[in-house]
Amino acid sequence: MVPPFYTQTPTHNSLHDQAGQFKLPQFQRDFVWNEAQVALLIDSIARNYPIGSLLLLEPSPDIQLSTRSLQAAIADFEHADSINNQNFELDNKDAPSNKDVTPEAQEFLILDGQQRLTSIVRVLLNANPSKTYWFDLGEIYESFHEERSDWIKQTKGKSEDTTRNNGRWIRADLILEGEEQQYVIKYFLKHLQEEERAMQAIQKVHRVFETIRNYQVPYILLEGQEGVEAICRIFETINSTGTRLTTFDLAVARYFPYPDLRDLFLRVLLDLGP
Repeated sequence: MVPPFYTQTPTHNSLHDQAGQFKLPQFQRDFVWNEAQVALLIDSIARNYPIGSLLLLEPSPDIQLSTRSLQAAIADFEHADSINNQNFELDNKDAPSNKDVTPEAQEFLILDGQQRLTSIVRVLLNANPSKTYWFDLGEIYESFHEERSDWIKQTKGKSEDTTRNNGRWIRADLILEGEEQQYVIKYFLKHLQEEERAMQAIQKVHRVFETIRNYQVPYILLEGQEGVEAICRIFETINSTGTRLTTFDLAVARYFPYPDLRDLFLRVLLDLGP
């Protein structure tokens, strides 16, 4: 029997607003995407290309899994408190309303889409623990039509600067609330001599950022009524494609929670020492 589920397509912003509520089952592998994959994902979003749906699990009394947070420095985001206090809203009229859901059920486990969601949060919430992402206004204006992703830049370390390179780079997280507009206008009016050309550039960049702000990521929400074995089976099946899991990763999923192979493995490593 297939577990009950809801299919939704929330706005891109709503996913970011609820970043603090997404958790990983402990049997999930770590974040493994490289920077080229991250950039390709954000570039696809900016072009309104489909990036696939997420598969989420709503915890229930039948599903008791230990969890961990996304590998993203969400707590460092200035609106982290408000993020964690908001409720993830389901638009489906048949989905349970917030008043019928316990606080514990407001946590959503990611069964498929960890790499994508972590990448989105890291870039657009400035939540990479060790890097800062930037959008190159010049590259967007000059070569966005060439289907390249090199307009997405990164620097080491967490930066609070809003711009770099004489205003040409703007910090990626500014675009979610439209905070980038003043910097975009200032940059192009200063660097393009013709006002008409500057306005064209501003409009072009604005369209790209509006696409990101309004992007919709579909998801499937499992109710979690079928028990751990069914959930682990689904996890094994969906991870037979994409970034392939190791035999160990799949074994962790198959036999979780008893025994918790990942926990046992880490304990052995600690016992062995450096």
